[in-house]
Amino acid sequence: MGKPAAITDPFKKLVECHDQILKHLHIFENALIDLEQNGTHAFKRERGNIRETFEFFHTDVTLHTRDEEHGLFPLLEPKLHRRPVLNPHFDRTPIQAIGEQHRKAEAETQRLEILNSKLGTEVDEAKCALLIEEFIKRGRVLIAFYREHIRGENEAIFPLAERLLTGREKADVARVMNAHRGSVDSKLVS
Repeated sequence: MGKPAAITDPFKKLVECHDQILKHLHIFENALIDLEQNGTHAFKRERGNIRETFEFFHTDVTLHTRDEEHGLFPLLEPKLHRRPVLNPHFDRTPIQAIGEQHRKAEAETQRLEILNSKLGTEVDEAKCALLIEEFIKRGRVLIAFYREHIRGENEAIFPLAERLLTGREKADVARVMNAHRGSVDSKLVS
């Protein structure tokens, strides 16, 4: 496998990353539907899809978050303090809200992983059913959260950044993203 092509359009790549995240959320959502309909029997069948979802979050979503927080946001945030930005997706400055959202999503993913681990070892059928119920509930919350988060970034943050950042700043964002892709094995690398 050769070296991935360098990213030259950071916003296009960030949206592509979002598309991949949404694809994995859809697979995870289908696994939750199967769990809801078929209970513990479905857990064994869906274990691979669930594991793949968590692996994707540990590698690709972590990489995407770093791209935003280390590449885009440090350049965008100072420009936003000079301009009031009101958007229904965010109740603070967009960058503050997104950082908080990233931490919330990471914490919720960890809670889901703990539930998943308990499901993998629980032998009592009644306890397993309760764990599955909680796993489904928390999984749906995470899916809804990410869909809204992605919509907010795609519709508000990225277009704003494209308008406000200079060509040199956009190149700096791309440079950070390219550096990240040299450090993580990722399905998001094209």
